Amino acid sequence: MPTNYPKTQERHGLRDLPEYEIWLQIKQRCLNPKNKRYVYYGARGVTICAEWQVSFQTFLTHVGRRPHKKLWLDRLDNSKGYEPGNVEWRTIKEQQRNKRNNLWLEYRGETLLLVDLAERVGMDRRLLRQRIIDNGWSVEKAVSKPSQRRS
Repeated sequence: MPTNYPKTQERHGLRDLPEYEIWLQIKQRCLNPKNKRYVYYGARGVTICAEWQVSFQTFLTHVGRRPHKKLWLDRLDNSKGYEPGNVEWRTIKEQQRNKRNNLWLEYRGETLLLVDLAERVGMDRRLLRQRIIDNGWSVEKAVSKPSQRRS
């Protein structure tokens, strides 16, 4: 492990908690260049605050216990790191709406995610993406042109 990777000195008897594994994974992807997910986190400047780096108990005090096993810790603002006030337990579906590669579109005075717009107009999200991204159509044209089904 790199020398700049902080070591935890505390003994807390909480290693069996699911939050402990989540904490370890966050530290790995933010701090360990040998971690396969480091390129998406640490290499991009995503950090874990200093007090959480060295203390699982402090981390757990801030984030709380995971309310349900289908919830995962998500950063509210992806331009910031894992720190107090910037994390929340969320479902996978909620996390998917908080990705930096999501496509936001203006439609009838509203800003919507592509997936939400596709759902609203009853269209396959892949077709909508293809029309806008690959074909360069305007949002209005992309949603108004009927789908052509092949027989």
